[in-house]
Amino acid sequence: MFILEGDEPTSVFVVADGLMRVFTTSFDGTEPTLTVLFPGDLVGELGVLDETIRSASVGALRPSAVIEISGTDFRAAFEHDIAISRALVAHLSHRLRSTSTRLCDLTVLDLGARLAKYLASEMTAGSATPFVDLVFTQSELGQLVGGARQTVNQELAAMERDGLITVHGRRIDVLDPARLRRRAAHPG
Repeated sequence: MFILEGDEPTSVFVVADGLMRVFTTSFDGTEPTLTVLFPGDLVGELGVLDETIRSASVGALRPSAVIEISGTDFRAAFEHDIAISRALVAHLSHRLRSTSTRLCDLTVLDLGARLAKYLASEMTAGSATPFVDLVFTQSELGQLVGGARQTVNQELAAMERDGLITVHGRRIDVLDPARLRRRAAHPG
C-alpha cells in the first residue's frame, strides 16, 4: 500500500501503469473495495486539497507504477490554473456521481443485479457475440460489486444456466445483452 487510511496527505498520485484499488478497513478487519483505479486515474487529491487525513487506503491489485505530485505543487496548480481547476472539479463531480450510483446500487439491487450491471457496462461490442474480458479475479470482482467470491461464482453460474452468458475463464460471452441489461435494472 502506498496510501494508508488515516495518514497525513502529502502528495497526489497519478496511476501510470497497472491496476489499483481504493478501500477502507472496517472494524471487523474486512476491506471493502470502494473503487478501482486504472492508468490515468488520480488519487489522493481530496486530502491534499482539504488538508485532512486520508479517508481510504490504496494498494496495487497488479504490478503498478504511479507518478507522485507533491501536495504543495498540486495545490499551487489548482489555485493558479483555471483549466486545471475546472478539470479537477469535473473529475470530482464524475467520482461523486459514480459513488452515488454505487451506493444506490448496493442499497437497492441484489448481488445478481449488481453483477449483471457491471457485465453490461463492460461489454465489448463489434463481434457476433458481445463479451467481457475480466481484468479482475472473482474475489476482486466480488469486492467491487459487494459480494463474496463464492456468491459471485454462484451468480455467474446462474446467469449461465439462464442463457445470459457463457464463462470461459476470464472471458464472458454475453449471449443475450437485452436480458442482461434487464437483469441489471431489477432487484431479485
